[in-house]
Amino acid sequence: MSLGKVLAIKIVDNGDFVEVLGSGSVSPDEVYIAASEYFSGSPKTNVLWNFLNADLSGFSADRFKEVASDSARFAPKRGDGARSAIVVKSKMEYLLMQAYVARASMESPVIFKVFTERESSIQWLQAE
Repeated sequence: MSLGKVLAIKIVDNGDFVEVLGSGSVSPDEVYIAASEYFSGSPKTNVLWNFLNADLSGFSADRFKEVASDSARFAPKRGDGARSAIVVKSKMEYLLMQAYVARASMESPVIFKVFTERESSIQWLQAE
């Protein structure tokens, strides 16, 4: 009997921001599907992408343009001054996400920043 794959992405409303929690092996497609479902509704202005418990080894820079272009279409729904904080656990993931942020910033008015600590990212999201 198969129990099926446990969802790698969970979305939690934390009041003034939403937190996208990744766990286990997370693929770019899973992130895109979760984001599309969430952002197609009434999204919050600020989003914390928490990958501290995730394995991002399936991510590669060759998909950044596609993902950034697709996700930019949701920016207007998030409103002016929208921010996305991305939290990762390793130097390699930090550098990889910095490369994504550089690409995404060319496609979207959303302000992106990469962190290695959750608390720092929350402070940045909540700063005026």
